[in-house]
This record gives sequence, structure tokens and C-alpha cells, in this order.
Amino acid sequence: MTTIATKNIDNIFLCISIYFLCISFFVVYIKKVKLFSLIYFLFLFYFLLFYKFPLNPFKNINIFYVYDVRKTYTILKRGIDLYYLNEGEGVFSIGEFIRLEGDFNIVVVNGVFWEFDFNKYLLDLGVKNKITNYTFTVYKFKFLRYWFYQTALNGLDLPKMFIFQLKSGDEIYSNLINLNLSWILNISGLYLYPLDFMIEKYIFKNSKKYKKYKIILIVILLFYCYLLRFPVVLLKVVLLLFIRWFCYIKKINLQRITKFSIVWIIILFLNPYYLYNIGFIYSFLALFLFKNINFTNWYKKIIIDFILVFIIFMPIEIYLDNKIYWFNQIFQIILMPFIYIFYFLSSIFVFFKLESIHLFLYNFLNTLVLFMEKINLITLVGHISLFWMILYYVCLLVLFKSYLFTKKSKFFILFSTILCSTVMCFEHSFKNMINTVDMLNVGNGNTFVIKYNSNIFIYDIGSGIGHSKTLITSFLNYNGIYKINTIFISHDDSDHINMLDDVLKNKQVSTVINNDNQLIQMKFKDMTIHFFNDYNNNNNNDNSMVIIFEIHKTKLLFVGDATIKREVKLLRNERFLSLIKNGVDFFQVGHHGSKTSSSDEFIKNINPTTCFISGEKKGNLQFPNTETTEMLLKYNCNIYTTDSKYSYRYNIKSKKTSLIKKEFF
Repeated sequence: MTTIATKNIDNIFLCISIYFLCISFFVVYIKKVKLFSLIYFLFLFYFLLFYKFPLNPFKNINIFYVYDVRKTYTILKRGIDLYYLNEGEGVFSIGEFIRLEGDFNIVVVNGVFWEFDFNKYLLDLGVKNKITNYTFTVYKFKFLRYWFYQTALNGLDLPKMFIFQLKSGDEIYSNLINLNLSWILNISGLYLYPLDFMIEKYIFKNSKKYKKYKIILIVILLFYCYLLRFPVVLLKVVLLLFIRWFCYIKKINLQRITKFSIVWIIILFLNPYYLYNIGFIYSFLALFLFKNINFTNWYKKIIIDFILVFIIFMPIEIYLDNKIYWFNQIFQIILMPFIYIFYFLSSIFVFFKLESIHLFLYNFLNTLVLFMEKINLITLVGHISLFWMILYYVCLLVLFKSYLFTKKSKFFILFSTILCSTVMCFEHSFKNMINTVDMLNVGNGNTFVIKYNSNIFIYDIGSGIGHSKTLITSFLNYNGIYKINTIFISHDDSDHINMLDDVLKNKQVSTVINNDNQLIQMKFKDMTIHFFNDYNNNNNNDNSMVIIFEIHKTKLLFVGDATIKREVKLLRNERFLSLIKNGVDFFQVGHHGSKTSSSDEFIKNINPTTCFISGEKKGNLQFPNTETTEMLLKYNCNIYTTDSKYSYRYNIKSKKTSLIKKEFF
């Protein structure tokens, strides 16, 4: 685990130091861990050869294997390296071999960590390059997987989803994602272990021959696993079934943790990056924390197991989705029998296309999932720090071992566990009390979030071309924000408003104020919001609603896309001049830093201390303009630009600016 953790460390001397410490550990304890030390040395050699210093003998060969195909993209494989293409179904098919030439571009993470980052997803898969401007030819030779997946594509939806595990774009799968239960469709131990148990206990309970030749079924399952491209959830089951069978044949008695360690070692040899897969974390927690408690009454066992699963996996679910889904355990219990049945029926639908029956069953399952989605109770928590989560699991582990402690110690441990869980759930409620202005990385768009006394105000709510339209909703989820006091729309250009519908759909918004309002000022507690509207200009940018937030003696100026022409009008407005006579503390630079805004006269009069520019250099839009930045520097303004990489936070009280980074502690 320590070795794999060095995958993103570029400093080779630091890596060597970590490897040396690992080797030293085995040298000290060599008498007890000879076998594992040998395994580690082999793994270290393998990891260095193929992952740290990638050695790919096929690197200069232009023949690629089509590894995975989705609706909008394709993953190619050459040796151990994976590559991304931005074309999917209808162009490529899994199992094909193609000859391809093109431009190779390194995959780079864009820094918007609070939302699903596709580039990070690719990197986690091991995809390091995107291929553009390519030409290709498809070879006539097809791999076995090609015929397997062609059967799926020509079949019905249920077998496609259950048997062939092609779930992307399916309505049931999309609805399960909204419930945070999409994993329930995976072929995993959740379904195979009980099936194996029933076969052994009720069908072949007196047959020793079955147990001896059970390897045939395991090999068939392994072949099926190969056709599905070795999904880890299924591979874990196959490996564990083989180890159990081997122990039975050889009469070897291995502890549960040893069996699972062997499985993990094999999987990490196949793909070391699986250490970062959430499935590994779930398996790890289940192994060390989940307790088998025997009750004479089955319903008591179900209730206790339900509680255990909730308290063990709840922090991980919050960490991944920023929410608590209170009814999910109940929904799992309801759905699982249906999923069992549908797996069996789907295998029949592969060979017999009973379309009317299939349609009825598909609609039934989809209706059930939709009903669950409507009645589900969800609490938005926001991101939780790793520090509190780790402390929670330490307390939980000690609590499960509390029979070793006195009554007072047990009470203290229980109190600590409850305290950790409470802090995790309310951590962002305290953070949102800090008064700040957040400028989000939305490309050549405009989105500013103002937090004041736990109330949320948003000035503009748009993203530029190539940036997600759900970005601000994800940001609000990350910060545990459900209620928004007011959204101010400077003007109706798409890059200032195109995320509004998504926020209105997912959040509780009290007021939306557009630029055609007649407001002059609005008070909120000890904050005054001053409006400057000029709606009938030919240039829509000059119709931007200009706002000054006045908080005590701090003044925040937002001008949208106002041009120099609009700036001249503002400087003729006595009310505006009286408000900015001592300068402004914070200035949202007009029109993404374009040279059509921020004239010398305007900047001289507002005399800003901190200047935020939401823009990037992309295609014909090269924001911010050099003339603008030079003008701002002339008047000693501290400039912060998103530049498609960064998001910034301005602290209203301290008047300091910091990068918005992923919170670990």
C-alpha cells in the first residue's frame, strides 16, 4: 500500500526513501514475514518496471486494442497503456483491433475537485493520454470479446444491463445513481456468495464429488469475468471461491484475513491503482469492522446488521456524495430479491427475446426505483475532512473492542464516536458562517458566491464553453449549502446565466433578481446592497447590473460585462461616486478582463485593492487581456485569475485571498 501511494510522487529520491523504509521493515521482521517479503520484492520490481518507470515494448507500434466503448468515448489499449478517444458507440466496438495514428496529449486535471472530474476519472483508470486528429483503419480480425458484446448490443435492455454489465445511459441505472445505489447492479459477492452457499447446502450437501469438481464452475466464472474485462467486484469473488476450494481439497485451514490478503495481493498485482478504488476501502472496512453477531431471532440479526452497515459505511457515503441517504439500507433489502430474480430472467432473455414480458419487467423495476427516489429522505452534509473521518473509524474500532475496557472508558469511547460523527455532519455549518467571496473556475463565464452570516448570495451563475453546467450545484453540495438567499443575474448572456436552471431545480432559492429590476438598494441585517441599473443599451454587456455590497466599511464591486461606455456613465452617477470615493476593497473585473472594460479613469476612481478575473485563454477568447492586467497593476491591484485552473476565496473580514483547495483536514 505504501509503495502504490507513490504513484503521483515525481521526486524519485523521496520514492526511493519510502521503498527503503519498506524494505527495512521486512529486514527487521524477516523471521516472521519471509513469504510476504518475497512477494513485496516481486511487487516492487513489477511496480517500478511497469508503473513508476513505464516500460512498454509496444509503445512505437500503431496497433491498438479497443478496450472499452461508451456512448461518447472509447478507451484503447496498447500493451499496458490506455488511451482516450472522443468517439464512442457506432464508430468502435469492444474487441476490435485498429491501426491508428494521431496526436497524443497528456490528460490534465482541471482542478474543479468538488465535481466529477472526467480527466481525473481517466487518470484513475490508468488513461494518461488523449488522442486527437487521428486516422484509423479497423482490422478484420476480431477478439472474442467483440462477439460477446455484439450479442449484448443486439439484445434487450435487461440482459444488456445485468449479464453484459453495459449500464451507461440506461434509465434504471441513472435513477439508481440518484439514489446512490448504482453499485447494486454489479455482479458481486452480494449475489454470488449466497448462491454458492445455497448450492452447497441444499443441492449438493451430501456430494463430495461436487466440491471436488467445483473448480469447473469457478473456471467458467473466471472466463465470464475475462469477457467482462475483469471487473474487480467479480474478480474478488472468483479468487476467493478458488482459495476456499483449494483449501478444501488440500485440507488447509486459513484465517479469513489471510484469504482476503491473498485476494488483494493478486488484484494489486493486476492493477496497483485499485488501491484507490472505493471498493477496496469498503472491503477493508467490512473486514475489520463488520461483526458477525448471532441471534436466535432472524429479525434481530437483520436490525443489528442494518445498524452496523449504516454506522460503518455512512462516512464513506458522505465523503463520496456529500449526503446521507437515510432509507438506502431499507431500499437495498427491498431491491435485492428483485435483482436476484432479474439476473436469472436476464440470462433467459439472452436466448429468448420475450419482448412483451421484458418490457413489463423493465418498467416494473424502473417504476419501483423511481418510487424509492421520490420518497427517499436525504440530508445534505457537505464534504467531510479526512481527519474527522479517520478519528471516527479509530473510535469505532476501539468501541467494538470495548469489552477490554472499564465502564467509564466505554462511555468515553462512545461519547468520542458520537462527537466525531456530529462534527462531521455539522462541520460545514460552522465554515459557512465565515464571510467570504468565492470566484469559481468556470472558464470564460462568471460565477461568484458570497457568504454572509451563513446566508448565500450569488452574483452571476454561468460557465464558459467546455465547462459543466452543473458545476455550481456540485460546489454548493460540497459546501453543504441547500438554501440560497438571492441570485443576482447581471445580464442574460449565456455565460452568466446557463447554470441557473440546474440550481433552481436542486436548491431552495428565495429570490432571483434580474437586471431589469427597479431596485436602488436592499438591506440585509448590517449589509447594504446598492444597485446600478441601465437596461436600454444596444450593447447587451452594458445592460449588466452593477452591484456594490457594503459590509461595515468593506465594499465589494461587481460589474458583470460592463464596458468602458458603461463605466463612463457610472462615473457620472453621484451615488456611485460617493460610495467609491475611498476606493473599493474587492473588484470583479469587467468582461473577464477584456480590453473593452476597465478604463484608466474608472480604475483610478474605484482604486481597487483586490481584483478577481474570471477568464481563460481559449480559442479567440484570450482573457484576461494584457492591457487590462497592466492597467490594474498600474494602480497596485492584487490580481487573481481563474485561468481554467484555479478558484479563489476572498475573506471579507481579513481582506486576504486564498486558493480554494480540497479540504483534507
